[in-house]
Amino acid sequence: MSKSESGSSHVVVGEVTSVYGIKGWVKVRSFTQNPETIFKLGAWFLSDKARKNPRQVVVDEYRPHGKAYVVHVQDYDDRDCAIKLTNLDILVSKDALPKPGEDEIYWTDLETLSVFNLKGEKLGIIASLMETGANPVLIVKPCDDSVDKQERLIPYVLDHVVKQVNVDKGCVIVDWELDY
Repeated sequence: MSKSESGSSHVVVGEVTSVYGIKGWVKVRSFTQNPETIFKLGAWFLSDKARKNPRQVVVDEYRPHGKAYVVHVQDYDDRDCAIKLTNLDILVSKDALPKPGEDEIYWTDLETLSVFNLKGEKLGIIASLMETGANPVLIVKPCDDSVDKQERLIPYVLDHVVKQVNVDKGCVIVDWELDY
């Protein structure tokens, strides 16, 4: 569903992509499965990619625009003000998310988990996920105790590639060799 900072009480659910018109509106891309859900998760906080000091904003209007939405943020009433919002992540309180169903997991809960292959070799930790259309992809970054210093892109295909996810133990087991 989203991206998150480790240990954060906020979860990234979308991003502000660009300005729209001259009256302070911006285009928003939702990362939620149903794009309109982004407006039902409570207060929005905007932050740069470092996620330091997110600031709360109030969305006073929104409407669909193609595959995205256009949004007006209170007190951003012209294009020059609204441009300051572009390229910012949209965060909500993690507590605002509905509980995942059985056999479901939020992307944010996968981030920072250790990744091991079937031989027990530690490939690294999940830094983030990306959507490719066919299936999500785990972006696995090396860490101090990983088998090597290679970044890996591993398809998140349950049962075929991803054999086990154990959030409580902090690990994911994948059918992935070092030379893939």
